[in-house]
Amino acid sequence: MSRSYSFSQFQIISWMILLGSLLLPCNLFSQNKPDIWSFDSQVLDYQFNRADREIDPGRWMEEARYGIKVAQSLWEEYAMGMFDDSSQRQQASVEFNQWSETELENHFTQWLFKRFFGAETGFLSSALSKETENANKSLIYHLSAEGRIQYDAAANDPLIIRPGEEGHEWQKDLTEWQIKTEKSLDNVIQLFESHIIGSYPELLAFLEKDKRDEFGARLGNLGIKASLSFQNELKSIISREERYFTARRLGDNYSLRKKSENESAELTVIRLIEEANQSVSDRLLALQKKIETAEAGAEDLVLEGSEWLFQYRTQFERGLDAWARAEEQFFIRRMQWEQDSISNYFAGEEAWNRAFDQFETARQNWELEAKRLFDSGEALFKNASETLEKSIVEARAEFERDALLRSSMGADKAKAWADIYFNSGYMVAQAKENIAFWQEKYDTEKDSNNSLKIMEEINNWTGLYDFYYDKAIEAREILINEFSMVMGTGTLAEILKEGVSREDFFLDEYQIELIRAKAAASYWEKRTEIAEAVVQYAEDFTSGRLTEAEGIKAWELAKSEYNSALSRYEESMMWLKDSGEEIITARENMEEAANKLKESELKLDSLNKVYSDYMAVFIAGKKEYFIRKIDEKQNELDAIYKVLDDFNKDSLWYTYLTSVCQLELMNYHDFRMEILKEIEHGGQIYSISLTELEEEIKNFQEPNYSSKPVISKIVNEWQIKLNEAATEELRDIIN
Repeated sequence: MSRSYSFSQFQIISWMILLGSLLLPCNLFSQNKPDIWSFDSQVLDYQFNRADREIDPGRWMEEARYGIKVAQSLWEEYAMGMFDDSSQRQQASVEFNQWSETELENHFTQWLFKRFFGAETGFLSSALSKETENANKSLIYHLSAEGRIQYDAAANDPLIIRPGEEGHEWQKDLTEWQIKTEKSLDNVIQLFESHIIGSYPELLAFLEKDKRDEFGARLGNLGIKASLSFQNELKSIISREERYFTARRLGDNYSLRKKSENESAELTVIRLIEEANQSVSDRLLALQKKIETAEAGAEDLVLEGSEWLFQYRTQFERGLDAWARAEEQFFIRRMQWEQDSISNYFAGEEAWNRAFDQFETARQNWELEAKRLFDSGEALFKNASETLEKSIVEARAEFERDALLRSSMGADKAKAWADIYFNSGYMVAQAKENIAFWQEKYDTEKDSNNSLKIMEEINNWTGLYDFYYDKAIEAREILINEFSMVMGTGTLAEILKEGVSREDFFLDEYQIELIRAKAAASYWEKRTEIAEAVVQYAEDFTSGRLTEAEGIKAWELAKSEYNSALSRYEESMMWLKDSGEEIITARENMEEAANKLKESELKLDSLNKVYSDYMAVFIAGKKEYFIRKIDEKQNELDAIYKVLDDFNKDSLWYTYLTSVCQLELMNYHDFRMEILKEIEHGGQIYSISLTELEEEIKNFQEPNYSSKPVISKIVNEWQIKLNEAATEELRDIIN
């Protein structure tokens, strides 16, 4: 069957081979517009879009070439006014034709891909994704007899297969998942290869019969390349789904729901309470036995009481340390949960608060037991001696004060930070990462059908970012304003400073520092109470002398500190003075450098102006400008040469040269006459004149020949040479 197209049938298969060299499937991008002035690509794009609607390659090529012809005609109308030089316009036309042919090939290759393979590859990719979703559904969630996902009645969340459940070993389920997906992958590849083979007759129908065998083999190689490339794309989908399956199965997602958090928080607290009680109960029991032994025996109660009080203090401090470590472990576990939960945080917040209340209750029960034990010891030993009674009273006051401090401040500070600031900051960081992820995804898929869904995700995470950012700022302000005086300006200030991110500190270490800050608060409050006790003691009349001595000592200490501070102040002033001189010198150097820089800027501006002029000339006129400049210089030189050629006696040039020659001749004649005069009569150059020389020669007697004729001959020869030299020089000047 013969077809008459406006393109070579051989070129169709050439483009198909080009398509195979690009390893199908891929996205082919064409150039938006050529590097040619005033080219409007809208007409060409419109015509390419019309051509893409065609099914037959011949019709596609006719529409595309018509668009190129129209676009070229419009451009040539503008080119007539843009290019003064016809050769330059012709070169631009050649560049346009080359670009249009390349653009035509790119669009035609893209159309061929969509025509024969585009719809099929999209359909098969969707089919594979559907199969992997079914595999995930059967091996991630608990399903009913009808194959539907089961939900938890309490939390209304899907029931996920948790690690370690009976009948669901992780490695076995992973192998089963891989077998299912590999089977689906093989089926999809077979369908794709069948589609390629089925497309061969339609492709070969565009060729003449004598060329079909040759290009049939090439199409076979093309099919192999396309199959391998498509297989690589499908394998990447399988790898992505396998990572998703692994994350869902190995991650303890079920524990993020309310029911699981009740179990997890309760188990954590029970374990910590048991460990703390096991550590402190034996010590309290030993103290109780000590009291019972003292009650039954007849030993010295003062000695026994002092030893008991010392042991009580020691064991009580150890008990506080044990409960502090337990509390630290509790918050570490809670922070780990907060880090993993992200959006499900509020679902388990109530359970963790109840667990912490349970923990606080257990610690308070221990303190009540310790207080009961202390009361028993006080009742036994307080009457043993006045000193022991005083020590017991001081110990009781310290115990009650510390108990009030622990119960009223420690838990509130820890929970306020853990529940508000950290969660908000963590959510801000997560929202920022998700916004970046979805934004990158939108940039790559903004022309696809998923763009609206991706934009909804971006808006959702942006709203969460703003909400949690405001919450974090509010919590930060409260922490700094209310707790900075108690906790100091060390670790807490570093963590709360503006601009800090969650990567700047470790979660566990921060919780530990928070607990240490509570201990620091207790320490400073103890110091405050001690200071108040000292003031009351100083006001006592019976301790006046001691107070005076302490005052003198404090005055001497303050004076010493003042002298040290004054010395440091003077050193600082000297340093500031030296620094000021250095600053003045540096400022002078800077002003000098600024002046030089200003001069350099002026030079640079001048050079830039020249450069801009030349660039403007180069862009606007290119070589015509330089040709015009050369012609102008040639005309100037021609005018000068024309003046020189006009050498008649009436010309100005002839008159000027004649006057110069006459002046030089007159000057030379005067100079020659002076030299001859000196030679004849003597002067500065020649001290002996010719007359004197001739007289001396006359008086000189020469025996063999007459000297007078010889000397006269020499003088005459020199005079002739001088005349000839003067005449030759004058001739050179005239010429």
